[in-house]
Amino acid sequence: MTPREYARLQGAPNFPLIGGRNQQLFGFGDAVCVPAIQWVDRDILTPLYQSGRPARENGHARQPKS
Repeated sequence: MTPREYARLQGAPNFPLIGGRNQQLFGFGDAVCVPAIQWVDRDILTPLYQSGRPARENGHARQPKS
């Protein structure tokens, strides 16, 4: 794949590509695509924030109360 194709996959089709090919590929290889971040926000972060409770206590996942 080309750096431009990686940019398109990451939701940045018009991002200016500077530097060498390896630098461009490395930069987009470390990126996270916008739909993945939107999912994390919608399905994990926002519900946690709205519940007003931390996701973890003392490094362990919170267990539901019975």
